[in-house]
Amino acid sequence: MPLSTIGYDITLLGKPLVIWLGILTFTLVFLQVFIAFTNLRMNKSWIPFEVHRKLGYVVLLVAAIHAIIVGLYWWF
Repeated sequence: MPLSTIGYDITLLGKPLVIWLGILTFTLVFLQVFIAFTNLRMNKSWIPFEVHRKLGYVVLLVAAIHAIIVGLYWWF
């Protein structure tokens, strides 16, 4: 298994790992926007704003891994 296709060779429930990472990234971004929207616009603080900041770091990490896997496939 070459390194450039590792994200497409590993499958979970019949779908490649890169698809699952993309779905996870999109979901985390949506959750981060939801936290910011409810805290700032609706004046509700069900989830503390500090969670929003920490979630941003998680989103960056997952998105970077997703981008590297996709980039490896198209670069090599």
